Amino acid sequence: MATQSTPCIQCGASLSIGSRIDRRFCSDKCKNDHHNVIKIENAQEIRQVLTILKRNRIILKSFLGEKPEFYVNRETLLKMGYDFDYHTHHLIAQTTKNEFIFSFNYGYRAMENNQFKIIKRW
Repeated sequence: MATQSTPCIQCGASLSIGSRIDRRFCSDKCKNDHHNVIKIENAQEIRQVLTILKRNRIILKSFLGEKPEFYVNRETLLKMGYDFDYHTHHLIAQTTKNEFIFSFNYGYRAMENNQFKIIKRW
């Protein structure tokens, strides 16, 4: 009876005949290396998103300073590097039903004529 040997998914080495037919790695080292590569890729992706979110927060904060609110146009935000595709959460004001988009604790609301109202939540 011929047995078919499957390769290790990390290094490609032939797996030894063992008790498990669903074995995927030739050793604990290969198993750990494989999962560490996945963790590193995920961490890099998260780090890139956090960098964008932090930059968005810094831009909003730079306009607001100590003022309770500030108005700025879309082009100015874009020139400073604001990325409208990334935000942490949104909030709908209970009284006015206006939607605010936040990057952590700084947010904005779209107004008329490409203007944005910037606020600080806490």
